[in-house]
Amino acid sequence: MAGKVSDKTLRGSVPPKLINDVIRFVMAERGVTHREMAASIGMPGASAVGARLNSNNMTFDRAIEMLEVLGYEVVVQPRRETRSDDQIVLVRSDTVQKGGASE
Repeated sequence: MAGKVSDKTLRGSVPPKLINDVIRFVMAERGVTHREMAASIGMPGASAVGARLNSNNMTFDRAIEMLEVLGYEVVVQPRRETRSDDQIVLVRSDTVQKGGASE
């Protein structure tokens, strides 16, 4: 079974505790800059994206907006025993699962 992970990293980043961390991680992996994200979602500039990512309470709508730009979606489904390697699963604010193996 894929285990909960709170002490490991996603490819060298800090362990995600908020959706903001996941969005930041995916932006970095895909090479999307704050400026590019701002232009894609109609924000005034890169600093506005940085402020949103540094917020401790990003709304669900704002997270979805940014994830859509990155080509991701949020899926609500029953928990599964295994995950594919391209999935990032937030279980609670203090745990995360990446792919099919415990990390």
